[in-house]
Amino acid sequence: MNFNLKKIVGIGLLSVGVLYIVNKIIKAIHEEENNVLDELAIDDINEINQCIQEHEHVPKQQEKKIKKTKKSAKREMETVKQKKKGKTTKISKKKIIIGIIIVGVLFAGGIIAIRIITAEKEPISIVAFIEVMHENGYGLLNVTEEAVGTSFEGYVHTVLVAANADHQFELFEFINTRNAQLFFQDLVTTWEANGGLSPLLNSLNGMNFSIFQLTTNDNYYQILRVENILILAQGNQSCQSDIRKIFRLIENAN
Repeated sequence: MNFNLKKIVGIGLLSVGVLYIVNKIIKAIHEEENNVLDELAIDDINEINQCIQEHEHVPKQQEKKIKKTKKSAKREMETVKQKKKGKTTKISKKKIIIGIIIVGVLFAGGIIAIRIITAEKEPISIVAFIEVMHENGYGLLNVTEEAVGTSFEGYVHTVLVAANADHQFELFEFINTRNAQLFFQDLVTTWEANGGLSPLLNSLNGMNFSIFQLTTNDNYYQILRVENILILAQGNQSCQSDIRKIFRLIENAN
C-alpha cells in the first residue's frame, strides 16, 4: 500500500468514526427531549384526571368556582411546561456544544496521528554522516570487515563507528529495510530491559523511519532508522544534548 492510499484510507476511517460519534450524540439528545415530552404529557393527563375527580365530588353550586380554579391551574401548568421545555432546550444546546468540541478534538487528534503515521524522512546519506562526524571532531573507523564471522555477516553492506571521549555513534547499512527493522527492535528490547526501574523513553514510527530515545539514571541511548540505514548512539546521560544535536545535523545534511 503506497503513501497516498494509506493516507486516504486513514482519513476515510477517521471520517467514519467522527460521523458515528455525531450520530450517537444526536440520538442521545433526541431521546432526552422525547423523555421530557413524555413526562409533560403524563403530567397533563394526571392533572386532567385530578380535575375530573374533584369535579365529580363537588356540588353544582360550586361549579363556577371550580372553573376559575381549573383555569388558574391550567395557566400554572402551562408555565411549568414552558420552564421544563426551556430547561430541556438549554441542556440540549449545551450537549450539542460539548459534542462539537469532542468531535473537533477527536478529528484534530486523528489528523495529527495520520500525519505522523504517514510521515516520511529523506534517506540517510553515508557521506553526510562521515562529513558531520569529521566536522564535529569525532574519530571515524570503517569496521565493515569486522562483521565477517559475526551475526551481521551477510546482512550489512557498511558498518561505521564514530567516537569521542564521552560517547559513540554506529552506522549500519543493511542489505534491506526488513533487516534494519529487526535490528532496531532487538536494540529497543535490550535497552528497555537494561533501563532500570524508572527510565524515560520516547519512540516514534513513520512510513519509512523509526526513532527511539531512552534516558536512564546513568546513560542515554538513541536510535534512528530510515529505510535500510540505522544509526545508534550511546553515552553518559550528560551527553544527550550533544547526541541529539549530531542526529539533527545528520538529518539536515541530507
